[in-house]
Formats: sequence, structure tokens, C-alpha cells
Amino acid sequence: MSPDQGGYLYDTYSWSNGATTPTISISGLSGGAGNYYVTVTQGSCSATTGFTLQFYQEPVEPEICIVTVNAGLNKNMIVWTADNEPFPGDAQYSPTAGYNIYKWAGGSNWTLLGNVPV
Repeated sequence: MSPDQGGYLYDTYSWSNGATTPTISISGLSGGAGNYYVTVTQGSCSATTGFTLQFYQEPVEPEICIVTVNAGLNKNMIVWTADNEPFPGDAQYSPTAGYNIYKWAGGSNWTLLGNVPV
């Protein structure tokens, strides 16, 4: 981040993270997020500005496998679904810990083949 425009350098820089350089580097998804302020001084004049930096980690959409029987074709039907569209701050989104895989055993009976963690 740099307060300089057009290559102009001020006499002094004072960043809220303690840096005194014309530019600072911010990294890390959570370590770099927060409020930043910089005060620049030129002679006896100074100015302060600030900004908030937020990082959002891209959520992983869990894939859920649903196996049903298509009665018309008498075949297994596999459907992959995801319940919610995950957006930052979406209280309805909760990641899935895993999903079970079942095999149809005839009628309304299913046999658990295993669990796949997400």
C-alpha cells in the first residue's frame, strides 16, 4: 500500500503498524486484515488517511451425492447437489463434514458402503 501518487515522496511516513517507509506490504488471509492508517508529513504540514482491508477465503462448496432409483428406467440415479450458495457472512451456510455412500438393496432398503469426509 502506498499513499504516494505520481511518484511524489513525502518527508516522513507513519503507518499504524509502526512502519515508517513510503510503502508497506500486507499478506496473509487473516493476518493482514484490519484497519490501517498512514500519516504523511511534508515540512510543517501533515495529513492522515485510513482504510479497512478485509480478506475473504473462498468457501469450498461441499458436493453431496444422492443416489435414488428411477422407477421408470429401473436404474440407479446419482444426483450431486449443494444446499447453499456460500457467501461471506451467510449465516445459513454450514460446511458438511462428510457424506455417506449407499447402495440400493432392493425395495426401500439401502446398504451403507462408506463415509467420505469433505
